[in-house]
Amino acid sequence: MSENHSFIAKNIDVLFSFDGRERYARPVRLSWNGDDYELGGVQFWYAEHRGGTLVHHYTLSDTAHEYVFELALETENLTWQLVKATELHEARTLAAAATEVADYPTHISFNNLVGALS
Repeated sequence: MSENHSFIAKNIDVLFSFDGRERYARPVRLSWNGDDYELGGVQFWYAEHRGGTLVHHYTLSDTAHEYVFELALETENLTWQLVKATELHEARTLAAAATEVADYPTHISFNNLVGALS
């Protein structure tokens, strides 16, 4: 299985687009570990307040379909953070295992489920 990369608030460079009519911003490219990734459409978005700061959270994949990125934008200082990066190969492998498990009888034990995912 591919390695799953997880980070806690790693600052990164992000180019984003703002649509003034729709009042909507979305990341379009990020730089991480010396590589640039063109980003596809936003798969999930939500905002929260951390203290007095509004933080926007985005989940999206790159256009090459290599990674799913979870990003956070702190609006107070326009700082982008890479919260998590998951290789899509890893996500597909887990999805295939879940499908395989779904084909098992409904009385499957927890040990069999864990075995199917490993």
